[in-house]
Amino acid sequence: MQDALQKHKNVGLLSTKRCCMAQWFGQFSGHTHATKVEDAEDALRHAVAAFRTATPDERARKAKSVRSLAERLLVARLKLLKARVAALEPKTGDLRSSTGIDSLKEREAKTRAEGVSGILVEFGRLMCRGEAGERGERRYA
Repeated sequence: MQDALQKHKNVGLLSTKRCCMAQWFGQFSGHTHATKVEDAEDALRHAVAAFRTATPDERARKAKSVRSLAERLLVARLKLLKARVAALEPKTGDLRSSTGIDSLKEREAKTRAEGVSGILVEFGRLMCRGEAGERGERRYA
């Protein structure tokens, strides 16, 4: 009798674990791809401002951190664009909706092609080769 009761308890435990594991950790926390992009942009703006005010001795270290933050922003932007494409793609059939999927895919390809250099130009300074860049405005949110 106890063996049957123990098996019943284990089955209940497993089904409870499955139910809990099926949910995404951090769900409904407010952290989205868009907020991750915003946070990375804010951090990069701050790092670029610190780089511009740094002494020549500190510039090499600050340039390295600016570049790593630009890489982080690039990854976050690509994930955001992929998530938006996935949300707009039709789930069934071969019907293609013209709700902006093509423009999002073009933006993703352009962002991927520009890479970290494009982000550094956008934020005011192309630091990988020491060239000055122009600030471009881009909307991802």
